[in-house]
Amino acid sequence: MARRSGRESVGCGGIHIPGRSACLAHVSAADRAAYLGTLSADADIDHRGTPFAV
Repeated sequence: MARRSGRESVGCGGIHIPGRSACLAHVSAADRAAYLGTLSADADIDHRGTPFAV
């Protein structure tokens, strides 16, 4: 399971995306696109604590 860490951004407790040391909100645009490209309709995801904006 991914770890929680505030190292990538002060005050962020978001779950790290697999293979990265930051949550979805704090990885690079390239890492975010690569991760999202691996997801399928039935993907099991965990983004607890990750800030999202609409």
